[in-house]
Amino acid sequence: MIVAAIPLSFTSCNDDNYNDDNNDIINNDEWYQSILEEYVNKTVVPTYKALAEAALLMRQANTALSTNPTDAAMQAASDAWMRARIAWEISEAFLFGPVGENALDIDGHVDSWPLDLNDIIEEIAQGGNLTGADAWDKESELIGFHVTEYLLYRDGKTRPVSDLTPAELNYLVAATDALVWDCVLAYVAWVGEENVSSEMKAVFNENPAVVAHLNNN
Repeated sequence: MIVAAIPLSFTSCNDDNYNDDNNDIINNDEWYQSILEEYVNKTVVPTYKALAEAALLMRQANTALSTNPTDAAMQAASDAWMRARIAWEISEAFLFGPVGENALDIDGHVDSWPLDLNDIIEEIAQGGNLTGADAWDKESELIGFHVTEYLLYRDGKTRPVSDLTPAELNYLVAATDALVWDCVLAYVAWVGEENVSSEMKAVFNENPAVVAHLNNN
C-alpha cells in the first residue's frame, strides 16, 4: 500500500512522568508505522473503494436516466447521487495522501464550491454537448458533485423529470463521467492500478489524461 511511502517523523519531550515503557512506544517509529498501516488498510482504502463503486453506480443511473428519462429513472439517479455523496463525505475525514495533494487536485475537482452558474447555464444553452473528457478538463467550478446535484435537485428535492432538458441530461452524463474518473483516481492513487479490479482498471484507463495526470504527479 502507498502508506509505505508516507514519511513518519515523531518527536517527544522528556517527561519524568513517563516510564521507560512509555518512552519506548513514543520513540518507536515502527510502532507508529504499524498503526498507520492498520488505519490506511482497514479504513482509508476501503472508504475510497466504496466511493469509487458508488460513483460507478451513479454513472449507471445517470446514463439510464439520459437514455430513458422517466420519473423512476430520475428517482434512481437522485438516490445514486446521494449514496455517492455520502461516501465522499465519509472520505473527507482523511483528506491527506493523494486526495489532499495539490498536484492531483482531486478534492477540488470533486467538491468545488461555489459553482460558476453563469458558465454552467451557458454550457447548457449551447446544448451541453461536451464529452466526459471535455468536462474533466473544465474548471473545477463546472464539474463535480455540486454540478450534478444542481442538475438533479432543486431546493433540496429531486427535480421532476419533465423539467430536465436534453442539454441538461447531456451535461449530467459528461459531468458524471468526470466525477467517476476522479473518484476512481483517488482509489487507484492509494492502492496502485495493479491492485484494483479489472472493472476499476478499465474505468481508470478510459481517459488517458487521467492516467497521465497520476503518472506525472
